[in-house]
Amino acid sequence: MEPKFLIVVDRHLDGGKEYNILDHLEFMVDGTPSLEKVIIVPSRRETLSMDISHIRNSCFIDNFLETGKLQDGSVPPLVFEQLPSSHPVFLSFTSGTTGIVKGVVHSAK
Repeated sequence: MEPKFLIVVDRHLDGGKEYNILDHLEFMVDGTPSLEKVIIVPSRRETLSMDISHIRNSCFIDNFLETGKLQDGSVPPLVFEQLPSSHPVFLSFTSGTTGIVKGVVHSAK
């Protein structure tokens, strides 16, 4: 797999225990040279005040969404590329809490 984008939430809860994803994000990003953009979705307001400059190609979701706007602040029309229905659209990964982490490939089928 050579993903171009990583969309990640800052933390998650499992069985009442909180896991801070940002503590490990730099390691994951550095181990994935194909990443062009790392988009962080904050679940807490304090996450927005964190320095993420050490995480290569990273930004918060609001900043990422702003980059798609035209100079006048409007949003350009979306352009869709036709791909086969079996073409991979995105990957989601299990947490690995019950064994090895598994990557599930989703397509348009």
